Amino acid sequence: RTSFSGIAGTIPTEIGNCTRLSKIYFKDSYLVGTLPSELGRLVELDELDVPKNSLVGQLPDELGGLQEIRKVDLSDNGFIGTIPETYTTWPSSMSWIKLDGNPLQSGAVEDTFCTIRNPASELEYVCGAECTCCTDCN
Repeated sequence: RTSFSGIAGTIPTEIGNCTRLSKIYFKDSYLVGTLPSELGRLVELDELDVPKNSLVGQLPDELGGLQEIRKVDLSDNGFIGTIPETYTTWPSSMSWIKLDGNPLQSGAVEDTFCTIRNPASELEYVCGAECTCCTDCN
């Protein structure tokens, strides 16, 4: 588990070597650059929490391979493009997906998220997206 607030810089690609890492919390920090695709090698990762940073670029396809993931909060960054279709393979026990506050494009994947999620979970997405199960879009 790694948890920091107020750190600055990029997330190093070497983080992918920490294969036993289960939780990443970098909320309200000063992170810049892209989300490294090497995060997809963290097979035990169940929480990825990096909201309110200055992360940019496309969301990496490799995150779709995280089969232990239960909570993803990538909100309030600068991610662009579409949500990778690989994310629809996340486990049905997913309890939290938060992607709002990014200039992401809406697409067909949103409704697929509705089918993978636990009925008790919350799904927050891009405000204005046509998503039948999205909540809390202000």
